[in-house]
Amino acid sequence: MQRQWQTPVTFLVVASIAMPLGFSAWRALLNNFAIEKAAFTGVEIGILQ
Repeated sequence: MQRQWQTPVTFLVVASIAMPLGFSAWRALLNNFAIEKAAFTGVEIGILQ
């Protein structure tokens, strides 16, 4: 039995909110690590991405 809120539209709405938030967090963590700990310059960050 499917619940009322478990619909494809609900999934798309939640995914469209969660994906940009997750990607932004990943990118911020990656850039902070690359610059502060690994001492990457713009060239290395470009190659990494």
